[in-house]
Amino acid sequence: MLANVNVLWTGFLGNFDLSLTVHNAPDQASGYPGGEKHVQDAIPADGRNFRLRSSCRF
Repeated sequence: MLANVNVLWTGFLGNFDLSLTVHNAPDQASGYPGGEKHVQDAIPADGRNFRLRSSCRF
């Protein structure tokens, strides 16, 4: 099980919205099953990722 965290700040500097998302917050090791064409049984997934997003409403 993976946990994601999202924080949204609406009305930042007027009409701007700001969002911070952390994917795989506890940095849990995970993977995807490998197919017949892959040597390994599981393809490792990315660790913790951060995403910062801003948008403007008008």
